[in-house]
Amino acid sequence: MTTKAQDPKSLNRLYNEEIDKFEARLDKFEAAFNRRCEEIRTESHLKLDALPKSDRIGRGRVLTEEKKELDQVLRELKMAIKNSGHEMRKTIERIQTQIDGVAADVENELGTL
Repeated sequence: MTTKAQDPKSLNRLYNEEIDKFEARLDKFEAAFNRRCEEIRTESHLKLDALPKSDRIGRGRVLTEEKKELDQVLRELKMAIKNSGHEMRKTIERIQTQIDGVAADVENELGTL
């Protein structure tokens, strides 16, 4: 992204594009998260199906393992969202600084009239 002053419409467009990119990243994160959770559940169900219903200890281990994997996937999702949000905030702050600069320039020009 450029740091030189731009016209307000261009800056507004950049701002909206950044929001759209962030939302698209969130959609990708969600899809990957859902896909991985489904894989984990499927693996767990296959393991559970292979165990007799009377094997409560073995079934408990499978479910405990599933929970650990799901918790890990959730931590990864949260970290990805946090990092992506941080990147977006930095970009939005740069755009906002430019917008503030344009607004100050306009105020100065109006003050000289």
